[in-house]
Amino acid sequence: MTKQLNEQLNIEMKKSQDTSQELHNYSQTLEEKIKERTVDLENIHLDLKNKQTNLVLAHEIAGLIPWDWNIKDRKITLTDKLNRTHLKNSDLHRAKLLSLIHPDDLEHFKTEMRLHLRGLTERFEATYRVKQYDDKWYWVHDIGSVILRDPRSKRPLHMVGIRRDIHQERQDQERLKLTASVLQQAAEGIIILDEDFKYIEINPFFEQITGFKREQIIGKHIFDITENYKARQRSNHNQIITQIMQNGIYDGDVTEKFLSGKKTAIRFHINAVKDEQNRTINYIGIISDLTEQKLQEQRLSYLENYDKLTDLPNRLYYHDQLHQYLMSQKDSIQQLAIIRLNIDRFRPINEYLSNRGGDELLRQFSQRLRLVTSEAFIVAHLNSDNFAIVYEVSHIRPSINEHCERITKALHTPFNLDDQEQFITVSMGVSFYPEHGRQIDYLNNCAELALFEAKRLGGNTVKIYSNEMSRVVDESNQLERELRHAIHNDELIVHYQPKVYFENHKIQGFEVLVRWQHPTKGLIPPNIFIPIAEQTSLISEIGQIVIDKTAQQIQIWKSMGYEDIRVSFNVAAQQLHRGNLLNTIDTAINKYHISGQNLELELTESTLLENSHAMKKTLEEISKRDIQISLDDFGTGYSSLSYLTDFPIDILKIDKSFVSKIGQPKQEAIISAIVTMGQAMGMTIVAEGIETAEQLNFLNNLNCHLAQGYLFSKPLTETDATKFLKMNSA
Repeated sequence: MTKQLNEQLNIEMKKSQDTSQELHNYSQTLEEKIKERTVDLENIHLDLKNKQTNLVLAHEIAGLIPWDWNIKDRKITLTDKLNRTHLKNSDLHRAKLLSLIHPDDLEHFKTEMRLHLRGLTERFEATYRVKQYDDKWYWVHDIGSVILRDPRSKRPLHMVGIRRDIHQERQDQERLKLTASVLQQAAEGIIILDEDFKYIEINPFFEQITGFKREQIIGKHIFDITENYKARQRSNHNQIITQIMQNGIYDGDVTEKFLSGKKTAIRFHINAVKDEQNRTINYIGIISDLTEQKLQEQRLSYLENYDKLTDLPNRLYYHDQLHQYLMSQKDSIQQLAIIRLNIDRFRPINEYLSNRGGDELLRQFSQRLRLVTSEAFIVAHLNSDNFAIVYEVSHIRPSINEHCERITKALHTPFNLDDQEQFITVSMGVSFYPEHGRQIDYLNNCAELALFEAKRLGGNTVKIYSNEMSRVVDESNQLERELRHAIHNDELIVHYQPKVYFENHKIQGFEVLVRWQHPTKGLIPPNIFIPIAEQTSLISEIGQIVIDKTAQQIQIWKSMGYEDIRVSFNVAAQQLHRGNLLNTIDTAINKYHISGQNLELELTESTLLENSHAMKKTLEEISKRDIQISLDDFGTGYSSLSYLTDFPIDILKIDKSFVSKIGQPKQEAIISAIVTMGQAMGMTIVAEGIETAEQLNFLNNLNCHLAQGYLFSKPLTETDATKFLKMNSA
């Protein structure tokens, strides 16, 4: 029994040992499994962490901000730009969010959210503006989706989404729209080319310039749409391409004939566009249509160089063309004939026909002259009835005689003016290049002297300059040299002739008159040297001297208490044309601290003959300085009422040639008409050259304002003028 129990016990112990071993083995296996599972879990956790990090990084790179809305628990989780998580009450956050949405976008946001929460859209998506911390509006784009709904009611329980900041993108889009709008609406052609100079984009104005539609141009080479079959055109195009490739830029004016048939003057500006490696990737060009500009330049050139009345080149163009021609012919044996032509007795004819009829005569005369002088190098209208014709001639004298005879014959045929026949004759003076000289001014002077001789002989004739006339030229040249010396040696002096009020004979001011105190010839009057000065640039220098001396004397008189004294000075046409008169006046005013009201500028009718825009502008500028402008010797020249309306004239002077004939009924009628007209236009009337009481009384009865003449005083030196001022001041 005992043995049996022992055996049984051994068996049980064996089983127990086996069981223990199995448990031990199982425990070891379990521990290994747990270790393996732990490693797997750690790997999974690490992988999830890495994925989460990558997701956050991806969101950050993409500018995405995740959000999680637990609708059931009314909680919303937000992640800001610093990757910080915020848990907020969704109701409070929703109320705050709605207050930050732009009013114009709020309804759109609420509608899109409502539709999605009701299950009517697959996802919520809205683009809207929100106010940021700096109180500025920024564009954002939200995308979200409900991920959990109540199984029974289908009410939304949980929603997730992301927000993207698209403000910069939206601004870029707006800028692109603006750029596209500019491209479409630009008043210049704009082109974009690829690196091979093929069109990839153009704007509508370029279509207008070329006459082609966009689809006809895109893909073509830059010059494939222009005529390119002539060698010169191909060469020009190749030069442009070469310059662009070498310098990265081209800027120039070209005239292109496009295959559409349009021929256009264009300004071509093109630049290369480089990438970061400085490789050319595109070319951008701006093409300006110069057609209107060229037409405007032609119109301006015409106005500058041609006489509007006769449609002939004017004096400036004549001198410029003749100068250029003579410069090009320095070493040539070519001979020229310079003809100065004048209509005989034009002044009385013009007065008889009236200005309108006189203008029509000049128009018809010019047309006929142009036809009969088709072989001439140039035919010009210098002024009034003065014309110039230049011929290139071989056998000079016989040839020019034939030309002059042909001109005379053509102009002898009567002109039809208002159904009336008007006969005219002409006088001509001729000088030859190089026989009589090589300088333009000298040749013109010779022709003018010959013309003067022809007129002196009664007109209707042709005179060729001869050596007998050279004495006059030599004397003129000698006088010019002495005058230049006089200017530099301060030999020019000024005298002052008083102007007084008719009513009380008290002084109003003076007219300054220039004199030449020659060291050997004594006092030379202006009628001797002023014509010489006007033919040269000396008149401007003399004008500067007179204005400076006048302003200096005004300063002296003002210092003596004569604040309102006014002194008038004469201005020649050249002073107005040369453009430095304003500067001279301004310099004198500032230098001597005087006012423009102390000055008065006197012009003659002949000065206003070239009724130019530039002259009018200069006179208007002078008037703006409170300097009064006086029209001298009105009625003695080519009088025109247009002078009084076109120019800022303040004062009308009755010339002494009229005053001296007071007592003659016709002359008195003319004076009365001039005074009445001037007064009606609000002008001050000045009568000059008064020498007798009879003249004074007649003019006083016409209510003239100011008197000037030897009856009151001759022109005075500065000292004597000051004495007169003291004795006759109001």
